[in-house]
Amino acid sequence: MKDLLFIIGVVFSVVLSVGLSYQKQRQNQGTDILSKQFENPILPRIEQFERSYDVNLSTVKQLVPGDLFSPHDISLLHDLEKNYDVLIFGDSSVYMGFSPQVLRQITNKKVGIFSYAALSMNEKLIDFIAYTSDALLKKNGLILFVFNHAFWGKGFQTEQENPELEQLINQRDLYDGNQGCFFCAFNQKRHFEVFEKSIMNYFGLPEKTLISFSFYNDHLAQYVTPNYHAKKTKNLNNRLRRGRYIFDKSFVFVHMQSPNMIQKKPPFSELKPYKNNNIQMTANQLEANKFNFAFVIPLTTDDSMRESLHRIYETYFTGRLMADMNQLMPDDWVIEGQNLTHMSNLGSFRQAVLLSQWLNRYYAGETVQAELNRVIKH
Repeated sequence: MKDLLFIIGVVFSVVLSVGLSYQKQRQNQGTDILSKQFENPILPRIEQFERSYDVNLSTVKQLVPGDLFSPHDISLLHDLEKNYDVLIFGDSSVYMGFSPQVLRQITNKKVGIFSYAALSMNEKLIDFIAYTSDALLKKNGLILFVFNHAFWGKGFQTEQENPELEQLINQRDLYDGNQGCFFCAFNQKRHFEVFEKSIMNYFGLPEKTLISFSFYNDHLAQYVTPNYHAKKTKNLNNRLRRGRYIFDKSFVFVHMQSPNMIQKKPPFSELKPYKNNNIQMTANQLEANKFNFAFVIPLTTDDSMRESLHRIYETYFTGRLMADMNQLMPDDWVIEGQNLTHMSNLGSFRQAVLLSQWLNRYYAGETVQAELNRVIKH
């Protein structure tokens, strides 16, 4: 009789557990917007772009809602490979202005991206860039800086606006080379690799995969790295839908019915010096680190911002390479913008074509400024 009651109890527990799980799943279907996907509203134009430039944009054909993401989602933290050809650092001008898929496929180069909203160029970020480029960039690799003019000169010793971003930039020596890997605390897959390696070493097993990463991520990560797992889950659930966007680690796609159209502008005839002590200190520090970098001036819906960026370049970085997206743009192009340096619809893809052509000229051996920035063929 006791055995029968025990069996009934077990069955009841299982049924109850399954029922609660199903109820929770039903509830989540209404609130977990990240589980919903829908077709890109400009899919025919995306496919036409693919054919025109021989690229694969499959990742943007199904949209995932959301417009906020955590610093822990920054692309470079999830694509930790050595020997990058190009590393791009910048504010939202990058992840809302340039398609990484287009950049990588047209240039056929390894391009790493570290971009976040309101990322400011300052002393600590320069130290971070030095550390990162030393670890990941090829010996003769190129660094691109893409910043709104305000974030070039916000404050040389001012902390980043986002506390998590500030912590990430400052917290680099998380594990030494024997114990873990670059940025382990912010990369779930690297946690898995460290976890797996420690088990194999403890039991003296040969190097082979004991379990799949998906199994680890689904069932073990919450126990191995509970703090990271909880934060990651919270970040995912906090993403809000405010229009139609897609996240691809380093890219936000924005759909607009009535975009702000950007046309090619004439060059500035005369530029006044741009006086900012913070930018002067930044320029001095960049020179001291001997970075091989280029100053990128992105397209913008605000021509005064474009002028400010040109003034900053002419005042503090003249002699360094400069990639001017407006100058590269063919006269008959009109690119869809959202606001300031944020693009919409095909804008990010087309601006990425401009930068890709510039990079191709650079890697073909061109170093003359006028030639690098001549109008692209299309």
